[in-house]
Amino acid sequence: MRRVLAWADLTVDGHAVRVYGTHLSAGSGAAAASRAAQIEAVRERIAIEIARGQRRIVLAGDMNVAPDGPEYPHLVGSVASPPLLIDAFAAVHPNAADAPRCPSIATTDAAGLAALWADPSLAADCGYSAGWPKDDNFLGCDVASWCVSWLDRAAASPSERIDYVLIGPGVGVAAARVPSRADADWASPGAEWFRLSDHLPVVADLSLER
Repeated sequence: MRRVLAWADLTVDGHAVRVYGTHLSAGSGAAAASRAAQIEAVRERIAIEIARGQRRIVLAGDMNVAPDGPEYPHLVGSVASPPLLIDAFAAVHPNAADAPRCPSIATTDAAGLAALWADPSLAADCGYSAGWPKDDNFLGCDVASWCVSWLDRAAASPSERIDYVLIGPGVGVAAARVPSRADADWASPGAEWFRLSDHLPVVADLSLER
């Protein structure tokens, strides 16, 4: 599958903002090597944009990188000082980048998932976003909007954070959350967060610093 970096240039309150979106390769072995190369390429381009200082930068998407993995520091650029980008969710929920408190839990770990959902505040603080079962019925799911996996998501749970909103200098974060079935609006008509993807959405309220 071809992986791309797409962007849109916006003007917000007179300020130029570039919003990047991407979906990095998933998996180990050759896929992990490809993902590492993708991270470096994305960081190189964004570093040039930040150095120019002509616009504020936001990068978001499914990075297939967990906070407790070795790729996370390279993704956010914390291998440099100061970091290239800030993890918007972790800026509001510092525990989300704390592996002992927010470990990746296998979707087959029934006890681990039960413990996770026994404490909804922990789930919200960790920002788990990935782990839903996928539906292989393309016609029924993607065309007819009827997915068998939707019916399973009351029992299954996201168990790792691999979706991010990353912000550059001059961008602040006021709030960030990952809607989950612990929320009152989880299945509200019009919201129905569980229908969006096999991942949960990351919702962030950003601001432009003067």
